[in-house]
Amino acid sequence: MLGLGACVSIVLYLVIRDNVESAAEERFDHQVSEAKQIIERRILSYADVLYGARALFAANDSVRPVSRL
Repeated sequence: MLGLGACVSIVLYLVIRDNVESAAEERFDHQVSEAKQIIERRILSYADVLYGARALFAANDSVRPVSRL
């Protein structure tokens, strides 16, 4: 009986450990994906600002020309 209880305990330990590790890995992958999306959105936002600034300086038809100063 003691041997059977020890075997069941070991098997349950291994199953629970695998479940905990897989849950932690899924949570990590989800956090990585969210961080990647946030970084991509910020980079695109910064690129939009730079394109807008470039267009502002390229526009020579404005009433008051824009200088770099």
